[in-house]
Parts: sequence; C-alpha cells; structure tokens
Amino acid sequence: MEAVKAYYDGQVFTPEGPVKLTKNTTVILSFAADEREQGAVLSAESFGMWADRQDMDDVESYVRNLRRGRKLC
Repeated sequence: MEAVKAYYDGQVFTPEGPVKLTKNTTVILSFAADEREQGAVLSAESFGMWADRQDMDDVESYVRNLRRGRKLC
C-alpha cells in the first residue's frame, strides 16, 4: 500500500504530487489529523489525565473493563 498526501476542497481530493493509478481506479481513503490538530489534542488539559494514577497499572485494560458489555450505538 502506498500513502499519498492530498487536499480536499469540499468535493474533490487533489493529490499533492503525481500518483501511479489508472483512470477510474477505486481507492480506499484513510484520514489522519494534521499536525496542528494533533498538537491541540496533546496540549489539551484532559490528555494524559490518568497517567499518574497509582491505583491503575494498566489504564487501557481498566477502561476496556469498564466498557465491557456496553453497546456503543
């Protein structure tokens, strides 16, 4: 799989550079936050709020356990 950076104008994705695809090729798009958005998340007050919890060795397991059995729409 190859990654290509592209811009979206509200209707069309335009690749930043040339791509090796034939006309009418179906592609699958995945999205990543841009650097400004990532920086905003990392600097948010709530980011890492459980990092210093002494009562949880593994926060991911703790949260997964809390969510077990719940349906998310």
